[in-house]
Amino acid sequence: MAADHRTDWIAVSLILCAGIIGGFQLGKMPAVLPQLRENLGLGLVAVGWIISSITAIGVVTGMLWGAISDRAGPRQVLLGGLLLIAIGNFAGAAAWNGGSILATRIVEGIGYIAIVTSAPALLTQYAALRDRSIVFGIWSFYYPFGMAGMVVLSPFLLSITDWRGVWQINGVIALAMVMAAARFIRPIKPQSGSGSGSGSGSGNAPRHAILSGIYLTLSNPAIWTLGICFAAYSLIHLSVMVFLPTFLIERRGIAPDEAAMLTALAMLMNAPGCLLGGWLIRIRIPAWQVIAASYVGMLICALGIFSEALPGELRYFLAMALPFSGGMVPPAVLARTPVHAVSPALVATAIGLIIQIVSIGQLVGPPILAALVTHASSWQSATWLTVTTALIGLIAAWVLRSFDIRADQAR
Repeated sequence: MAADHRTDWIAVSLILCAGIIGGFQLGKMPAVLPQLRENLGLGLVAVGWIISSITAIGVVTGMLWGAISDRAGPRQVLLGGLLLIAIGNFAGAAAWNGGSILATRIVEGIGYIAIVTSAPALLTQYAALRDRSIVFGIWSFYYPFGMAGMVVLSPFLLSITDWRGVWQINGVIALAMVMAAARFIRPIKPQSGSGSGSGSGSGNAPRHAILSGIYLTLSNPAIWTLGICFAAYSLIHLSVMVFLPTFLIERRGIAPDEAAMLTALAMLMNAPGCLLGGWLIRIRIPAWQVIAASYVGMLICALGIFSEALPGELRYFLAMALPFSGGMVPPAVLARTPVHAVSPALVATAIGLIIQIVSIGQLVGPPILAALVTHASSWQSATWLTVTTALIGLIAAWVLRSFDIRADQAR
């Protein structure tokens, strides 16, 4: 497909829906945890492993799934990821103990990582070059919409069924999306000289063996820098959002149901931030400047969210502003990934490495924040983590500047 083709908005919408379904698998956990623990007899440690299993899969297999996507084609990997999520949910609905539910969550996690590593590479095939930054901004909605959407939906679902029914509903949704995606996300025939996309849709781009593609990507410092830019944002965002309900309940005396809704609203603020980031890239604001501006905003928010000196209303406003500001990072990073990838045939592998770095941040961020708060017996101590990480993101944005300048001069 040529670089100046029209954007296939049906395919783009379905790819976004696939990502949202992946996000559902993260957002379905908080509301069902009490039922899940009681029904399966789970302790807190087991629950912790079940919650973090999807992130752990990303840490271990992100690059591998990206490389498989580059070889097999991102469309096939996306469909396979959706199918794995469906299988994991149907099997999880029949779980009888902690080990069985953990095993099915691992299957869901593999499906989730397969989707989020293949989707951006697939979007480069279906999005016109002029629309690509906006498309990446829209794609970034999958995480806040998936997480917050299921957080909001779960209480309603639990009023008509139990946690097993929630799993079955997720399985049906994923299976329906497999059929819709297979029907409307049509395979793209390679065209000579296209030079866009990856995998089977990358035209004359050279195909790499999986191991050599992984080695070449690991040797690319620009992709590492993009990964750190993304990971610092993700660590701050997830760490704050995970503990925001507890913070609102303990420090502001808000009822649990209201705290969950306020947290979901804060999560959704990430979406307009993603769209803003995509628009800024489209009007040719350099990506490193967009990322740096995002971290300046996050730094200001991070200084105030857990400050005991500020009123509660202002601190919640900052908690809403943080994901909005951070939302500018994903579309900027994804827009530059095809530029800095070793070749058009290794875009998904590059995205896989970025996902792997992001997953490490998501895995360690919440435990570190919890340890800081517990050790100091004060939420204000969490500022050390959020501010330090925002500064790391700023430094990474400055490093990205030099890579971007060299890449643009070479084009």
